[in-house]
Amino acid sequence: MTTADNQRKFVAAQAWCAERGWSFQVVTDVHLQRSHRLENIKRLIQFARYPIEPGLKNSIQAFLRYNCPAPVTMVQVMRHVASEQPQQVLIPLLTMAFHHELALALDEAPLSDQTLVELVPSLQKGDC
Repeated sequence: MTTADNQRKFVAAQAWCAERGWSFQVVTDVHLQRSHRLENIKRLIQFARYPIEPGLKNSIQAFLRYNCPAPVTMVQVMRHVASEQPQQVLIPLLTMAFHHELALALDEAPLSDQTLVELVPSLQKGDC
Protein backbone atom coordinates (compact mmCIF):
# COMPACT_ATOMS: atom_id res chain seq x y z
CA MET A 1 0.00 0.00 0.00
CA THR A 2 1.41 3.39 -0.94
CA THR A 3 1.72 6.42 1.29
CA ALA A 4 -0.82 8.20 -0.94
CA ASP A 5 -3.31 5.38 -0.32
CA ASN A 6 -2.76 5.71 3.43
CA GLN A 7 -3.20 9.48 3.31
CA ARG A 8 -6.56 9.13 1.50
CA LYS A 9 -7.70 6.65 4.14
CA PHE A 10 -6.51 8.89 6.98
CA VAL A 11 -8.44 11.85 5.54
CA ALA A 12 -11.59 9.74 5.26
CA ALA A 13 -11.13 8.39 8.79
CA GLN A 14 -10.60 11.92 10.17
CA ALA A 15 -13.82 13.11 8.52
CA TRP A 16 -15.76 10.10 9.81
CA CYS A 17 -14.48 10.64 13.35
CA ALA A 18 -15.13 14.40 13.23
CA GLU A 19 -18.78 13.76 12.32
CA ARG A 20 -19.10 11.79 15.56
CA GLY A 21 -17.17 14.21 17.75
CA TRP A 22 -14.22 11.83 18.02
CA SER A 23 -10.56 12.50 17.43
CA PHE A 24 -8.51 10.48 14.95
CA GLN A 25 -4.96 9.43 15.67
CA VAL A 26 -2.63 7.09 13.83
CA VAL A 27 -1.09 4.66 16.30
CA THR A 28 1.91 2.64 15.20
CA ASP A 29 3.45 -0.54 16.61
CA VAL A 30 6.20 1.58 18.15
CA HIS A 31 3.62 3.65 20.02
CA LEU A 32 1.77 0.56 21.23
CA GLN A 33 4.95 -1.02 22.55
CA ARG A 34 5.86 2.13 24.54
CA SER A 35 2.50 2.74 26.16
CA HIS A 36 -0.27 0.98 28.06
CA ARG A 37 -2.81 1.79 25.34
CA LEU A 38 -3.18 -1.70 23.86
CA GLU A 39 -3.73 -3.44 27.20
CA ASN A 40 -6.16 -0.71 28.28
CA ILE A 41 -8.13 -1.04 25.06
CA LYS A 42 -8.27 -4.82 25.52
CA ARG A 43 -9.69 -4.21 28.98
CA LEU A 44 -12.34 -1.82 27.65
CA ILE A 45 -13.43 -4.34 25.01
CA GLN A 46 -14.52 -6.67 27.83
CA PHE A 47 -17.21 -4.14 28.80
CA ALA A 48 -18.59 -3.42 25.33
CA ARG A 49 -21.96 -5.10 25.84
CA TYR A 50 -22.88 -4.23 29.41
CA PRO A 51 -26.18 -2.35 29.72
CA ILE A 52 -26.15 0.83 31.78
CA GLU A 53 -29.19 2.01 33.70
CA PRO A 54 -30.10 5.44 32.24
CA GLY A 55 -30.30 7.13 35.65
CA LEU A 56 -26.79 5.96 36.50
CA LYS A 57 -25.46 7.19 33.16
CA ASN A 58 -27.11 10.57 33.74
CA SER A 59 -25.59 10.81 37.24
CA ILE A 60 -22.11 10.10 35.87
CA GLN A 61 -22.49 12.66 33.09
CA ALA A 62 -23.94 15.29 35.46
CA PHE A 63 -21.05 14.88 37.91
CA LEU A 64 -18.47 15.22 35.13
CA ARG A 65 -20.22 18.29 33.68
CA TYR A 66 -20.36 19.90 37.11
CA ASN A 67 -16.65 19.32 37.72
CA CYS A 68 -15.28 20.16 34.30
CA PRO A 69 -12.73 21.28 33.35
CA ALA A 70 -11.08 20.08 36.58
CA PRO A 71 -9.46 16.65 36.26
CA VAL A 72 -11.50 13.94 37.98
CA THR A 73 -10.40 10.39 38.73
CA MET A 74 -12.57 7.35 38.22
CA VAL A 75 -12.71 6.77 41.99
CA GLN A 76 -14.01 10.32 42.54
CA VAL A 77 -16.83 9.65 40.10
CA MET A 78 -17.53 6.27 41.67
CA ARG A 79 -17.67 7.69 45.21
CA HIS A 80 -19.87 10.61 44.23
CA VAL A 81 -22.35 8.62 42.18
CA ALA A 82 -22.61 5.64 44.57
CA SER A 83 -21.03 6.52 47.91
CA GLU A 84 -22.33 3.35 49.59
CA GLN A 85 -21.17 0.99 46.82
CA PRO A 86 -18.73 2.87 44.57
CA GLN A 87 -17.56 -0.33 42.81
CA GLN A 88 -20.98 -0.65 41.14
CA VAL A 89 -20.04 2.38 39.00
CA LEU A 90 -16.80 0.88 37.62
CA ILE A 91 -18.35 -1.27 34.88
CA PRO A 92 -20.61 1.56 33.65
CA LEU A 93 -17.58 3.89 33.48
CA LEU A 94 -15.60 1.37 31.44
CA THR A 95 -18.60 0.65 29.20
CA MET A 96 -19.14 4.37 28.57
CA ALA A 97 -15.43 4.75 27.77
CA PHE A 98 -15.61 1.87 25.28
CA HIS A 99 -18.53 3.60 23.53
CA HIS A 100 -16.66 6.95 23.41
CA GLU A 101 -19.02 8.64 25.88
CA LEU A 102 -16.13 9.19 28.29
CA ALA A 103 -12.48 9.87 27.65
CA LEU A 104 -9.89 8.05 29.75
CA ALA A 105 -6.12 8.45 29.81
CA LEU A 106 -5.12 5.22 28.06
CA ASP A 107 -1.42 5.72 27.34
CA GLU A 108 0.33 6.60 30.60
CA ALA A 109 -0.61 3.76 32.96
CA PRO A 110 -2.85 0.72 33.31
CA LEU A 111 -6.48 1.65 33.97
CA SER A 112 -7.15 2.05 37.68
CA ASP A 113 -9.38 3.97 40.03
CA GLN A 114 -6.87 6.86 39.70
CA THR A 115 -7.27 7.12 35.91
CA LEU A 116 -8.48 10.55 34.84
CA VAL A 117 -11.90 10.63 33.21
CA GLU A 118 -13.84 13.32 31.38
CA LEU A 119 -16.80 13.64 29.07
CA VAL A 120 -15.95 13.52 25.40
CA PRO A 121 -16.13 16.99 23.82
CA SER A 122 -19.44 16.30 22.01
CA LEU A 123 -21.15 15.70 25.40
CA GLN A 124 -19.62 18.66 27.21
CA LYS A 125 -21.68 21.78 27.73
CA GLY A 126 -20.57 25.35 28.31
CA ASP A 127 -16.91 26.23 28.22
CA CYS A 128 -15.50 22.84 29.18
